[in-house]
Formats: sequence, structure tokens, C-alpha cells
Amino acid sequence: DRAHEQAQKRPPEEAARKGETYELVVKETQYDRVPPEVRGTINGLQTFVREVPDPDGRDALGTGDTVRVQVTDYGTKGTTAQAKFLERA
Repeated sequence: DRAHEQAQKRPPEEAARKGETYELVVKETQYDRVPPEVRGTINGLQTFVREVPDPDGRDALGTGDTVRVQVTDYGTKGTTAQAKFLERA
């Protein structure tokens, strides 16, 4: 999408700073990965969230859920971010 394309052209820290907390809407669950993760965007920056609740448990996250995350790192090309799950928003 357009916001993601624009985010790819700027340094990732302009969209989301490491160590900062953000709200993110889950756009996709990737529970087949090890470790399981969910994906959303922060200011147009694709963000992959780890340390999510057990996908088989009653607290499992779903598409459309809003969560609070903390950015921990950026992807090798600087076009994505990694974050850890903190709580539901």
C-alpha cells in the first residue's frame, strides 16, 4: 500500500523509534512461524510482533485486534520493524 511504499523510502526511526511503545492493529496472524508472530504497521512501517499470547490459548490475538507493542529492532534493509507484544490496548 502507499503508506508502506513511502515508509520504505525513509529511515525506519522516522516511523517508529526503538524502545518506544506504540499501538498497532493486527493485520495478519502468522502462527505457523516459529516463534509465532503477528503483523501490523506503525506509521506505515511494516512491523512484526513477537512474544505474542499462545495462539492456541484463550488470549490468542486475531486480525483487527489493537495491541500495545515496544519496537525492539529494524529489519536488515530498514524497511520493517520488529517489536514485542506488551498488552491488548
